Amino acid sequence: LTMRDCWTAVAEAVRTAQTEDLGTVLLQCAQSANRAAPSTMGTITSFWLMGAARALRGETEVTIEAFADALAAGIENICAKAGSKAGDKTMLDALIPAVSSLKEHAGEGAAAAAEAACEAAKGGAESTRNMVSKHGRAAYYGEKSFGLVDGGAVAAAMIFEAVGEIFRTAK
Repeated sequence: LTMRDCWTAVAEAVRTAQTEDLGTVLLQCAQSANRAAPSTMGTITSFWLMGAARALRGETEVTIEAFADALAAGIENICAKAGSKAGDKTMLDALIPAVSSLKEHAGEGAAAAAEAACEAAKGGAESTRNMVSKHGRAAYYGEKSFGLVDGGAVAAAMIFEAVGEIFRTAK
C-alpha cells in the first residue's frame, strides 16, 4: 500500500509537471513521494529521487547512460542520508545491481538495458533472503528476518519491472 501511494503520487507529479527540466520534475516527484508515503520507504524513495534530480538538473533529454548515472547518484544519496549499504537487506540490494546492470548494458539500447536491470533487480531482491535486516522496521526482527525476502528490495525490483515495460513499449 505504501508503494502504491508513493508511486501514484510520483506518477501524478510527472503528469502535472509544468517544466521540461528533468531535475525539477524529479525533485517534485521526490516531494510528492515523501508526502504521500510518510514512512521509511517513502523517505528512502524520496532520497533516491532527490539524488537523481540533482544529477539531471537543467536537462530536458537524457541518454540511457545519463539515466543510469542519475539513478546511481540517487543510490549515493540514500547511502549518505540513511547510512545503509549493500548487504543490509534493504531496497539497495536490488537497486545497486539493477543500476549497475543498466550501465553495463546501456550500449545495447534502452529496452535491452532495462530488461537486464530488471533481472538484476530481481536477483538482488532474492539475495536478501540470505541476509539479516539491519534497518527499518524489519531490523526489529533481527535473526528472524533471515530466510525472508526484503519487501523494500522486492518493491525496487517492481520499479525496474515497470521501467523495463516503459522502455519496451516506447517508440
